[in-house]
Amino acid sequence: MSSDRVSRDVPPAPILFSDGASAAGKDEDASPVTAPKANVLITIAGWVGPTDSRDDFTLPFSTLTPGLHGDQYALVWETQALIELGHAVKLLMSEVTSFVVQQGIQYFLLPVLMAGLTGPMWAIKLTYMVDNPWGNGLTKAKKAGRLLADTLLSRVQGNRPATLVGFSLGARVIYYCLLELASRGEAAYGLVEEAYLFGTPVMATTKEWRQIAGVVSGRVVNGYMTNDWVLSILYRASSALFSDVAGLNPVKNVEGVENVCLDGVLKGGHLEYRAAMPRILKHVGFSVEDEFFDDGEKEAEMERLEAEAEKERLKNEKEEAAKRRLAELEEKARKAKEEEEFRRAEYAAKKVQQLKLQQEQQKTRRSWWGSSKNVSASGSTPSIAEDLPFEIKEIKSTMPPLVLTLDDAKGQAPPHVNSDGSLI
Repeated sequence: MSSDRVSRDVPPAPILFSDGASAAGKDEDASPVTAPKANVLITIAGWVGPTDSRDDFTLPFSTLTPGLHGDQYALVWETQALIELGHAVKLLMSEVTSFVVQQGIQYFLLPVLMAGLTGPMWAIKLTYMVDNPWGNGLTKAKKAGRLLADTLLSRVQGNRPATLVGFSLGARVIYYCLLELASRGEAAYGLVEEAYLFGTPVMATTKEWRQIAGVVSGRVVNGYMTNDWVLSILYRASSALFSDVAGLNPVKNVEGVENVCLDGVLKGGHLEYRAAMPRILKHVGFSVEDEFFDDGEKEAEMERLEAEAEKERLKNEKEEAAKRRLAELEEKARKAKEEEEFRRAEYAAKKVQQLKLQQEQQKTRRSWWGSSKNVSASGSTPSIAEDLPFEIKEIKSTMPPLVLTLDDAKGQAPPHVNSDGSLI
């Protein structure tokens, strides 16, 4: 089927082209010409890779079993905007993941996370995401959905019913396409057989979901993740509301809408939708040949992971070196403290020894006060002996004793003696 461009006043219009004519690993010449199938499968990507190629729109759905689900087409819309969105989502997811890991915040503490993202990172990174290109992507997805509705109403696919499959902003395109078809009345009924919306960034009323369920003749599947940090922050911040988002919660109280929780299929958040589309499609009942596809980014991703691993290794080495240095400094400080304490103890021991020696010397000097006759009634030596700065000793004379004799024979006192015996 040749590519068709929808005429519309709002440029650029989306392009609907056959996935079989893409270069997504298929040999166009080797495929035999087959008759058109009874139905049509239209896939819509929410963002694309860095290469400006139509294959980026088809690769997430390239593993579907060919022909089993009808003739497969891909909607090409706002290529440059979706490339920019892919870069921006990766950037924000890296920032949010890093913040959550560092702060130890769980998903159910989203208000705490939102409050913690105030400041430079919130002001710069999130503002960039909301205004350019996420906010622009939301608006363009709404316009593309209305253009897709016009395409289906113009019977570009013939009279065959269409199955619509999309993720992220692609699911938003489907949502507004179905709303537009519902507003067109009976002419739109029967055009869409089934609709599969995964990670849809919309906040709709119950009335709108009932209108969507009414215009689709078969299944309406709302695939959501409760742990989609990127969608919860981006979409709620850009809309300045905290209502339920379809890509985060089930649609309640609407008959005909089938809610499928993808928490068990996806672990990496909103950014994983593109790479996990084969697994998601298999989970909701599609037949796929492979659960993985190679979009040409694998080598770049491996290089990125290796670079991050090297960066982490260098960081760990620096941290280990810093820890060793800190341990060495602590050990040095501990030894210095022990040496100081040893010196103080040694000095104190010397002072005690000197004091004891002085006390012994003082006891030896005052030994003559130790006799019982010099001990007071209280058992202590006289206080005056303790205050003397010198040692008291008895000095014995070396001179012979002086002997005085009286001359009794003459009956007279010596000439130097008075008659009464006193010295002159």
